[in-house]
Amino acid sequence: MASALVRVLALAVVHVAVSADPKFSFRGSGQMKEEEVAQVLKMEEDHDSLLLKTFEDELSTMYTSLPKNVHGNVGHQAVRYALHRLFVKRHGWFIRGLEPGNSSWTPQRLPNGKLPPAWVKEWVASFLLERLEHQSAHHGVNLRDLAAIAATIEDLAHKEVELRLKKIYLFHQESMFSPVIRDTADELLSTYYMTFLLANNLTANSKAHLKKKKTVFARSYRGYTRAHEWFESTVHERLGSAERVDFKAATQVGDDIGLKYHTFNAGECDELRATLRTMESKKPGRVRLSVLYNQSRYTHWRFTEKPEF
Repeated sequence: MASALVRVLALAVVHVAVSADPKFSFRGSGQMKEEEVAQVLKMEEDHDSLLLKTFEDELSTMYTSLPKNVHGNVGHQAVRYALHRLFVKRHGWFIRGLEPGNSSWTPQRLPNGKLPPAWVKEWVASFLLERLEHQSAHHGVNLRDLAAIAATIEDLAHKEVELRLKKIYLFHQESMFSPVIRDTADELLSTYYMTFLLANNLTANSKAHLKKKKTVFARSYRGYTRAHEWFESTVHERLGSAERVDFKAATQVGDDIGLKYHTFNAGECDELRATLRTMESKKPGRVRLSVLYNQSRYTHWRFTEKPEF
C-alpha cells in the first residue's frame, strides 16, 4: 500500500491483454508509449475543448503572478509549481514529476532515443513540457500551453480508468459491449476500488481467489468500513437504482472515485496529523525516527519513509 505520509496518484494506462500466466496481475496497469501521450496533447492543442478553456480560466490568475522570461512566458520550474498547485487543489492529486523540488528531473531515454514504456507518472509531466518547449523554440510556456498540459494529464487519468476497467472486465469474463446486471456491476466496481486502494498491487489466480482476497482485505484494511461506505455512496450517487449498468456508466464511477477520493481522504489526513502530534518530541514540530518507525506496531499507519525523505 502507498506510504501513510504520501499518496501519489499513479497516472497509468495499459495495453489490455489476457495474460497466459495463470496468475492474473493488476500490477503495472499503466504502460503507454510517448506517441500516445503526444497524440492526446495534440488533440488538446488543436481543439478548443471545454476542458482546455476551463483550465485556462483556472490557471489565469496564477499564471499572471508567475515570473516570466524575456519572451513573456514561464519556465520549467514555474510550470511544475503551477500544475502541482492546480491538481492538489482540484483533486488532491500528487503527481510524480510535478512535486516541489523535482524541477531538475528529466526522463531517461533508451539508446534509440525513445522513452521506454513506463508508468505515466514517471515521465509524462516532463515529456509534455519538453514537447511544448521544443515547439516554442525553447521560449517557455504560455497560458494556453500550460492549460494544454493540464488538460492532457486529466485526459490521461480518464484513459487510465477506462483501460484498468477493461482489464477488470476481462478478468471477470464480462462483456464491455452490453450492460451487466447491477450485482455484477457492483462486483466489478468493488474490484476496481480495491485495486485503487492498493495502487494496483494485486494478483489473483481466479475469481474465487480474488473473492478470498477481498474478504481478507476487508478484515485487515484499517478503516475499511468507512472507506466502503464512501465507495457505496459514490456508486449510488452516479448509478442510483439502475438495474443494469453499461461500461460507460461504470467508467464514470471510476472517474468519480479518482476525482473525489481526496474529500474522503481528508478525514484520514486529519487522523494522521493527530497521530503524528502524539509522537512529538520535546522539540516542537519534531518526531524522533525511532518513535516514528515503532509507531507502525501500534497504529494502522505504515511509517516507512527513509530518513532522506
